Parts: sequence; structure tokens; C-alpha cells
Amino acid sequence: MRASYVRGGGGLALAVFVLACGGAAPAAVFDNADARAVVVGDGAGGVATLMPSGETCLDVGPLARTDDQCVKPQEKCGESGRADIIVDSEGRYVDTICYPSVVQDTEVVDGAPVDSVQVGNKTAILIDGVADGDDITGDVKINGNNSYIFGQGADVSVIAGNVEINKNNAGVRGVRIKGNYIVEFNNATLVLGVVEGNVIIRGNNAVIAETVVLGNIEISGNNTVLVGNYVKGNIEITGKNTRCDNNRAFVDANDDKLYQPGEEGTVLTCGG
Repeated sequence: MRASYVRGGGGLALAVFVLACGGAAPAAVFDNADARAVVVGDGAGGVATLMPSGETCLDVGPLARTDDQCVKPQEKCGESGRADIIVDSEGRYVDTICYPSVVQDTEVVDGAPVDSVQVGNKTAILIDGVADGDDITGDVKINGNNSYIFGQGADVSVIAGNVEINKNNAGVRGVRIKGNYIVEFNNATLVLGVVEGNVIIRGNNAVIAETVVLGNIEISGNNTVLVGNYVKGNIEITGKNTRCDNNRAFVDANDDKLYQPGEEGTVLTCGG
């Protein structure tokens, strides 16, 4: 089918919430049976665990035990929510990204490709996990708040054009973008994906984690988190308070537009 649409005015629970990362790293899955938290940023490709409950802490890495870090994503995202827990290369906690388990509208891109997508408020775009070429052949514009695009890995969930974030609290996860990823507003996220063009961040409080960028990362917004990415081009930062950790240059030696082990280069610093 071309695309299936499930819409509701009063809120809709997502029937499917399966996500994965691209490249050679293992899948990072949010299943429908259990609330999931996924640890991202340490280079492991996303490690899924159950969302903790009550006062229970999430063990995000070896330093969580020695440094007595107590991470409680359930306090921000809810015990029935979904979350990416961003950590640095040493396992130290950086940030939490929450994803909605209930949205106003859902669009499922499954089967024949869709020409382009315009996204309104509180919408989830779910792209299938079949390796059948471009799923969306044109651009995607998020023109509403609190909307997300979820794919099942950069090798199978593909947007041929640009992705433009034109409102607040929006993001993309587990998707290949053949064009540019352009953020004009605040609180945007980009996790476990591939961008063949440039990443251009003009809004504030963006998070980019474990993403392969074949072009440049250009940041003029403030308070950006930039963790565990592989960048073929340059990182250019004119905004303030960027937090960088373990972003590396890479050479796409086999020209597959993915990072493969052994293709990494030097660590890239913020601003150069």
C-alpha cells in the first residue's frame, strides 16, 4: 500500500513502537509490551532496557556505579513512556529524550513510497523496516509541535529529501536522510541515524547523538548536545554552550554511506 493513516482527535496510543539503529551496531528496540529506555552515546549503538519505576535508578554504564549516578528517566518521561538516555563516552549521564506513547495523529509509511510529508502537532510518522529503497521520495516538514519521525534503522528507513524542523519539541530517530536536516526551532533531536547532507541547527537545546553525518554539522543555536557522532565533513559552531563528547571524523572507505568499524578518524572538537 502507499501509506496507511490512523487518525484520532482525542489522542491515540501508538500500536507499534519498534526502532533500530543503522550500520553495524545492534538494534535498540522499544517494544509495545514494555516501556523502554535506550542508552545512547557510548558507541554501543543503543542498548535497550526496561524503564525503571518508582525510585529505581537506571544503570547507564560502569561509571554509574562508581560515581553514584542515579538516573531516573521515569521522572521526566513517565513509567509508561519511552526514552533515550544520552551518555558520554565514559558512561556519564548527559540528557534524557522523551518520546510520546500517545499522540494525536499517526501516519505509517509502509509499502510504496510517499512523495512528501507535512507534519502537524503531536504527530508520529512511523517508517517501515523493509529494505525497499526510498520510503519518502521528497521532503518532510514538521510544522507542528511535539512531533516525531521514527524509523527502524538507517539502512531500511529512508527519506530522500530534506527534513525541516519548523516547530518546537520535534525529532527524528533511526532514519536515513539523503538531504539536509535543518532545525529552525527549539528542542529538536536526531538520534541513531544517517544524514547524507548537512546538519544545520539554528534553534536552541538540540540533541544529536550516535548519528553519521556525511556533510557538515553547522550549529548557530545555543545549548546543543553533540555526542558520539561520526562526521565526514566539519563541525562548525557559532552558538554558545555546546556540549561535545567523542565526535569523530570518519572516512567512508567503501562508499556505503554508513560508518563501519575501522573507518573512524580523530576526535573532533567543538568549533573545529
